[in-house]
Amino acid sequence: MRPRHRLAPLHSILVRAGRAWRTGGVAVAVLAAACTSDAAVAPAPSTPAPLPAAVAHLALTLDLSTSASAAREHATFRGTPGPVALSTPASFASLLGADAIAVEVARVERGVLGQYAPGKVRLFVGLRVRNALERAQLLTPTFPEPPSGSGVYLFSLQAVAVESPGGVSVAGNTVVVESPSAGHVVPGPDWEPVPYDYLRGTTTTCGSGGTCARWKRFEAPIAAGGVSEVRTVSYDIDPTVRRVRLRLVVAADVADAPRARGMAPARRVQGTTTCEAMASPSPVTPTAM
Repeated sequence: MRPRHRLAPLHSILVRAGRAWRTGGVAVAVLAAACTSDAAVAPAPSTPAPLPAAVAHLALTLDLSTSASAAREHATFRGTPGPVALSTPASFASLLGADAIAVEVARVERGVLGQYAPGKVRLFVGLRVRNALERAQLLTPTFPEPPSGSGVYLFSLQAVAVESPGGVSVAGNTVVVESPSAGHVVPGPDWEPVPYDYLRGTTTTCGSGGTCARWKRFEAPIAAGGVSEVRTVSYDIDPTVRRVRLRLVVAADVADAPRARGMAPARRVQGTTTCEAMASPSPVTPTAM
């Protein structure tokens, strides 16, 4: 005789199905929450505020690779962020453009994740300032007033993560192509900690950013055609950042270079010349250089 199978009551089946549905719903809800949480903590592309019009054309653009071979991949180029300015001055007050100076990378070193700041990688960059003028030296700026005594000053105006380096040429000018990348880049402790207003020459207006920036001092004077010592600055970056774009500006006064040692100074020669067409000699005092 075959055994009989008892059928579960319909109420019991519905209760078990409801429990399974609620359990599955909880799992789906937890999974959705986890996805939402992951999306919330993912770094978003950072877009810096536009530079002030007075200095936008003076800023030097410096692209760095954050890879282990970064020291061989850095590149410096003249760039105009935004629309091309076909006719712009080479300086504003004591702020100099690429016609007068260049900022060069001497070395790049990448720290270990979390070694200096939680969840961040510290990028150390050795920079030097080159005087591109052949007959003038760079001295301490007079306006803006320097933040800390004599020297040539380098200001970090912007630092942003980008997808690829370089720019495009338009009408003989290099236009920076900005392709923001996920992640954040902030100046590290190797820059001077207190931002300085590089247009107003003070720290009292730096509450809300604007024209304030971290800075580094180099020894002055920098001789004509000469180069400064190497100073180390740093940036804390998200581990997702592969390339960093910096915009920097240099503050210095330009003055005639001193005469080379052994060069004869200007001398005056005094004498009398005679012209046959004149009734009497005419005294003159020519100057011989």
